[in-house]
Amino acid sequence: MSLPLSKLLDPADFVELAEELAIVDRRFHLAAEQHPMRRWEYAMALRAIRIREQIVTIAYDIGGAGSPFQYMWGTLVVDPNDGGLTLAMFIHDNPRLADVVTCLSVLEHVDDLDQFCYHLSCLVAPGGLLFLTMDACACPSHAADLEVADPPDRHHFHWMRKRMFGRVDRRALAERFLALQFSWLGDCDFMWCGAHVYDYAFASLALVKRP
Repeated sequence: MSLPLSKLLDPADFVELAEELAIVDRRFHLAAEQHPMRRWEYAMALRAIRIREQIVTIAYDIGGAGSPFQYMWGTLVVDPNDGGLTLAMFIHDNPRLADVVTCLSVLEHVDDLDQFCYHLSCLVAPGGLLFLTMDACACPSHAADLEVADPPDRHHFHWMRKRMFGRVDRRALAERFLALQFSWLGDCDFMWCGAHVYDYAFASLALVKRP
């Protein structure tokens, strides 16, 4: 069973994740209105959980206001921007560690990425799954050189984004979590993968916290 790491909006990708998409769609209408492509991110997270064969007792969806996951496992949905809530405050008030922590299309919006990632790591129980997605530059002109960071692409900075993730940025993000006692579940997709419907791509990162 493979782990899709980017949303290329290729019909083959939708076939590959058909089972997960069907599960998400049964509950997607119960959640608050969201970007229609968010259902694909939820499906990727479900695939990661299936690959890991993760038993879900406690789950947190960070930043996923209106998440359909709350209708699957009673997931506690946490919006760190709601009412001045921070992840540090949430951890203090909810000391239970989670078997699964998802954080979908949030990293591009946070101010202090280092602190945010550190607190995300603190929420995951040993042996638990952390699944992240992020908005990434889709820049074919730099596809051949993986060591060159993607250009700033300032026209991408809408929807209140603080950053877009290029290949170098994504690699640094992955290494940050490896240093925080995580291991790979799936390989991080550093390559530019072809034409996209939008002018940016969606990359994901699946990690397991070491015991």
